[in-house]
Amino acid sequence: MINDLELASSSTDHWKYVDDVTISESLKKNEVSVLQSDLNTIERWTVNNNMKLNGKKCKEMIVSFVRSENGIPRLLID
Repeated sequence: MINDLELASSSTDHWKYVDDVTISESLKKNEVSVLQSDLNTIERWTVNNNMKLNGKKCKEMIVSFVRSENGIPRLLID
């Protein structure tokens, strides 16, 4: 179902299964996240395929080994 979904970012990993996709990335200190770009690509793909992301089923998990997560941007779905 989502076999034609292509994510351009080489710094993220992604797993696809039927109508689900999981994306992840591992960042070192001071690296910039590209997850929002991949999420935007997924959202465009859903629109082009007459689908819609279900915000209630979309989850974000941050694993951080620093005390403050203030510099980590939140992911947004339009």
